[in-house]
Amino acid sequence: MVTRQVYLRIYADSWRKITAYLREHGDGLRRDAAHPRGYEDEQRGSRPTRWTTELGRVAQFIATLGRRRNCAATSGIGYYGRPTKGTRVNHRMKIQLVPPAERCRESFLRGLREFRHEGLPWWVGGDLETVEQDFAAFVARKLADSNRRTETFVPKTHLWAVAEEQFVGRISIHHELNDALRVKGGHIGYDTVPSFRCRGVATEMLRQALPVARALGLTSVLLTCDDTNAASIRVIERNGGSLRETKALDTNRPLKRYYWISLS
Repeated sequence: MVTRQVYLRIYADSWRKITAYLREHGDGLRRDAAHPRGYEDEQRGSRPTRWTTELGRVAQFIATLGRRRNCAATSGIGYYGRPTKGTRVNHRMKIQLVPPAERCRESFLRGLREFRHEGLPWWVGGDLETVEQDFAAFVARKLADSNRRTETFVPKTHLWAVAEEQFVGRISIHHELNDALRVKGGHIGYDTVPSFRCRGVATEMLRQALPVARALGLTSVLLTCDDTNAASIRVIERNGGSLRETKALDTNRPLKRYYWISLS
């Protein structure tokens, strides 16, 4: 990969323009870099395929470097927060947690297809084709989990994060802990759709989920993550997580961190 220094050396003649651009546009850099002037409106929001100016190329590269630096420890699939094709999302999007709903079908399925690159999440509870064929039944199962209890399953509330009518992530709250969850999983687990990572989605989901956990009668919640998962560590600590323990569960796996967040 070309380093920042080499890239800027190649574009030395444009550096003065870049400085002026950054000074003028400031916080709007990412938006303008992701959608360079000259793009047709219908193409905005898709992964860029051509550039109209040299400045656009350089600005995009700098914006990408920033995202890569901030997201180095996440498991994104290479888009570093760019919207999926056909979507238009503001970087300062407003996120809302909602119960699973059929109205989210298209964007939810689009998000699941992105997860295929790194393995379909376990919480899907099956394959993508089954979910597509009977989405209503899938939603009903998720809603029913709040009252389901077995020897190995405790009730949990599922919430989906929606921004500008797009499904961007999910978060689940276990109403209590069993022995398995005390070792791995904790009260709360979450996932962000790959193309929406590095935009604060997980941090905001957890922030909004904590009052829900309190309403369920919890006074504190346990969250676990791998010691190598810098992204989740930031999310948990930004929401008041206090590290209580770090231990090895398997010699071939990273250490597991155990955080508690007080809800009182």
